[in-house]
Amino acid sequence: MNMFKGGKNNARRFVIILSIFVIAESVLLISSSNAPKKVDNFGAAVNYLEKLPEIRQIENAVKKAGQSKTFYTNEDIVGDVVSISLRESFEDQHTSRIDSFNVNLKTKEILVEDVVSGGTITFDEWKKNLNERFQ
Repeated sequence: MNMFKGGKNNARRFVIILSIFVIAESVLLISSSNAPKKVDNFGAAVNYLEKLPEIRQIENAVKKAGQSKTFYTNEDIVGDVVSISLRESFEDQHTSRIDSFNVNLKTKEILVEDVVSGGTITFDEWKKNLNERFQ
């Protein structure tokens, strides 16, 4: 009994499709082999940021306002530097970026993206106007 009603041609098509699927799965497994490290780096960078009093100040101010919740997004990971945006999510489903940080996991240096100049500023420079923005 032939399970392929089209005969040998359908059997060949099935083998070709199956082969493509197996190759695609192999490529996917190979390309995702670095994914756990990137996820771990993102988690480590978020944990580091969340421990900083300045970040807690922002989260508390957002929580106190009561109209949104904070969350983090992974923007990029290049070596030991993790780019993270601190965002807020509103009830009507829109989100807003509060600030973006480049966290070097080795040196613990943090640079903050300056939306005005398009460059980066040091964390200490960024802290100078924090109280004006979040109380």
